[in-house]
Amino acid sequence: MRFRAIGTEPFWSVQMEDGLMTYATPEMPEGETVPVTMEQAGLAQVYSATIDGTPMELEVTRKVCSDGMSDTVYPMSVTRRLGADVHQGCAR
Repeated sequence: MRFRAIGTEPFWSVQMEDGLMTYATPEMPEGETVPVTMEQAGLAQVYSATIDGTPMELEVTRKVCSDGMSDTVYPMSVTRRLGADVHQGCAR
């Protein structure tokens, strides 16, 4: 699956394409590109990778989402787990 996910407060983004995830933050604007695996978990797809030695999961569901900063409506909702840090985001 190919998509772009974003989160605010804190800001982060993920570009997913061809089995690779590029994770970026304001502190790491060039991002880190790593291989990713995917599992189906009910209605969600869970993507797993390791970012700078820390386990990361993106749980993606087809549910309308607003980023809270703009009027943009996204077709997918994302839960990002980076170690013990959990935040919500949106994707398209």
